[in-house]
Amino acid sequence: MNNTVTTYWIGLILVGNVWTYTTGSPATFFRWRPTQPDKCCGNTIPVRCVLVNWVGNTGLWDDAGCEGAWSPLDGFICKMPL
Repeated sequence: MNNTVTTYWIGLILVGNVWTYTTGSPATFFRWRPTQPDKCCGNTIPVRCVLVNWVGNTGLWDDAGCEGAWSPLDGFICKMPL
């Protein structure tokens, strides 16, 4: 197993002033890294996405632009019924 940290989009976006999952449910739990969310991309981008493990912060969240500003992004996390 390699020890590199991978970065994932967790399906969380900013809609207005509410962090909301793509299912439409508002987030009730947050695990931001220090100084986050910081509106990384300025106010010109209407929707921001949440990444986990950004720049090696294992398990912590960071906001980023949803327009591909998240290089390197290794994947995304999906929810599905069992």
